Amino acid sequence: MDISIQGYDTKFVTMRADEGCKKGSAATITQNGTVGPCTSGAFIGFIAGVVGDYALVQTSGAVSVPYSGTAPALGYTTLKADANGGIAALGEGESAGRAVTVVSAENGAATIIL
Repeated sequence: MDISIQGYDTKFVTMRADEGCKKGSAATITQNGTVGPCTSGAFIGFIAGVVGDYALVQTSGAVSVPYSGTAPALGYTTLKADANGGIAALGEGESAGRAVTVVSAENGAATIIL
């Protein structure tokens, strides 16, 4: 039997988009009501789409995103944004990231619950 977590507790916010926002990339707050690309540390969610000057940002629920470096540990863990708009495991001594549940991680992509 296959499983599905798509749609679980999914929530979105619409915010103004800084230059460089693109679908699928990690997002961070850059100023009041505005998001931009997140290339390191803590992220608020992932950009689901950009239309004109606005970005739709997924802040909770299940999402599949690329990871860099070692595959993230399965289960409840803290991950950070990477320089490519995806995610990465925290390095030794790092603390800036976001707690997520990693459901699967293989072939360069991880399914996480924000």
